[in-house]
Amino acid sequence: MNTRHDARRLALQYLYTYQFRKENGYEEDTEFPCKDEDELQELGEETILYATHLARGVIEHMDDLDAIIERYSLHRTVKKIGNINKNILRLSIFSLLYTKEIHSSIIIDEAVKLSIEFSDDVTYKFVNGILDAIKKQEL
Repeated sequence: MNTRHDARRLALQYLYTYQFRKENGYEEDTEFPCKDEDELQELGEETILYATHLARGVIEHMDDLDAIIERYSLHRTVKKIGNINKNILRLSIFSLLYTKEIHSSIIIDEAVKLSIEFSDDVTYKFVNGILDAIKKQEL
């Protein structure tokens, strides 16, 4: 089991649900979506702690992350990017800028894997392109 990958998946699921709930006027939910107590226990404490760190960091810096996406997305505004890919980008940019212990190539590779897993076959190229440009310009 890849703890970091599982944590990113869990954080992405949380961020997607968080955005949906926020856009539809629901009260913020602090629980991880789609996971019952047994599933969370199976993931382990380290995975949950890292997922929580990522999700909270993205939420705290969301406006800044969206501004960066806007700056590097030449053909689509942030509002036009699908929610799953927008949250993959937010999660990855947060990791690139605020978690220096992980190499940028690993972060981008993980973003591509998440995009392939949760989106369509073409979008991963868009995610990869934006993150690669950010890596070259910002790091």
